[in-house]
Amino acid sequence: MKDSSYRMMVESAPARIAIDAAGVRLAESTKVRVLRETRQPPTYYFPHTDVALSCLQPSALRTHCPFKGNARYWHVVVGNTRLENAVWSYETPAEDASEIEGLLAFNWDAMDAWWADGEQIIEPAGVVIDAPNPHAMWLMHAADRSLPPERMLAAFATHLREQGFPLLRLGVLVRTLHPLVFAWGVLDWRDRSAPETFEMPYEVLRAEEFRLSPYAPILSGEGGVRRRIDPRARADFPILEDLARRGATDYAAMPMQFSDGQINILTLVADGAEGFTTDQLGPIHEVLPLLSSIFEVYSHRRLASVLMETYLGTQTGTRVLAGKVRRGDSEAIHAVIWFSDLRDSTRLTEALGRHEYLELLNDYFDCMAGAVLAHEGEVLKYIGDAVMAIFPVADPHELRPIAAARALAAARDASARVDRLNSARRERGIDPIGFGIALHRGEFTYGNVGTPRRLDFTVIGGAANEAARMEALTKDLGERILISAPVAESVPETLRAVGRYSLRGVGHAMELFALPADDSEQREADTQTHQQRCQDRAHDSVGQMIRHLRSEPDRG
Repeated sequence: MKDSSYRMMVESAPARIAIDAAGVRLAESTKVRVLRETRQPPTYYFPHTDVALSCLQPSALRTHCPFKGNARYWHVVVGNTRLENAVWSYETPAEDASEIEGLLAFNWDAMDAWWADGEQIIEPAGVVIDAPNPHAMWLMHAADRSLPPERMLAAFATHLREQGFPLLRLGVLVRTLHPLVFAWGVLDWRDRSAPETFEMPYEVLRAEEFRLSPYAPILSGEGGVRRRIDPRARADFPILEDLARRGATDYAAMPMQFSDGQINILTLVADGAEGFTTDQLGPIHEVLPLLSSIFEVYSHRRLASVLMETYLGTQTGTRVLAGKVRRGDSEAIHAVIWFSDLRDSTRLTEALGRHEYLELLNDYFDCMAGAVLAHEGEVLKYIGDAVMAIFPVADPHELRPIAAARALAAARDASARVDRLNSARRERGIDPIGFGIALHRGEFTYGNVGTPRRLDFTVIGGAANEAARMEALTKDLGERILISAPVAESVPETLRAVGRYSLRGVGHAMELFALPADDSEQREADTQTHQQRCQDRAHDSVGQMIRHLRSEPDRG
């Protein structure tokens, strides 16, 4: 029966050990220490005094072992030969590895030859301690990878506790490609009924709590963090003092690297009297690549969803991820369509520099598309400086669908946003901008058009063309917002009639409406209320992350 424990031992080499590489003697010593570790070949550690230090060039690489500590690396450079990251050292090792402190180890396979008392060594001498890894077996055979990440982590935490881990908390932090969110994570506390999920907005990176957390150095590539927690001593990371008050005795944070090199983090917190042992952390360190591969799959799924939402919109992205990816895949939908455009864009393009115009365009889109999204609309596309969006109507026979009220509220919101933007521009001595918005209701074909290799998910149909023509009329009529009769009839309030107009390319005259003349005061009040709600949500998001960094429970 194989030994089920994980072991690490250090002993003196019984011979004079020497190394040759690139035609030179890199090291030779009678004071070599040999590290033997479960499922690893023996590693020889040399004192600095017996190494040709002039052949070593510092490297930026750092790696972490939870029971040995952080290792720094050197390249071997001899003439035109360069052996990347071939030498490493634990300069301030963990207590369990104190016997190899400051010694230099060499990559066995990168060297030309190894010698023991003048005899060449073909392979590292000594028996490699062998033992099964129960966590690897569980991850490969017992883990249900169809579970969402929070349940997967909770199941792994349960497995570790069943293996005897004094595990108070298990957590992961995964960086993400998102315009608003820097990272997402999961925490499983033993005393809570369900794992806690969180998102880390970019604003948190500027918070002192983050800069003083173990996350900061790890994400900067400085290795991992292992700390025994002593409630009587001041900790170098404030979160450790918070954890001490909850009975924690040991903290381990390990870099979890994805296949593209992205650094993520696995954290373990113990509350047993002895903390974590090498026997416990060794097998965890071994399965980090396997854990990383599992969470990389979750990350890619999440990334696909984020990219779809960012570049296509929530509803459209969901349809694409559900398999609507072939040319011609489409459906008929009923919706309120929004079409807006920036006034005098040609003149602005010519008058402003490229960066100034892009800044203006993004400010303008914050007003238009920001208002659409805030009122649960779907931005389909940006066409130059135009925005096309929809507010889907669930029941086409419904006389006053909520989608129509949302579209009208979004138009008011957008107008108020532009007013504030223009006020700020005037204070800076910059000309204000103008815009036009058209709201129309009708049936659309919603789906993929284009070539088989380059598709666009959009809406097409007569109502879409009519909305674009309505927007073009806003400038001629001196109205910011024009609303078609089908939309005007869909909202409970009375709108101001503008008249019937024949639109270019439209075979019939359309009756058009605008906002009431006294709408500005109420519009401003509605917008301020909505903005306050948005600010409150943003504040809650950052507050939740700060509570996590302080290890406080979320009382929301």
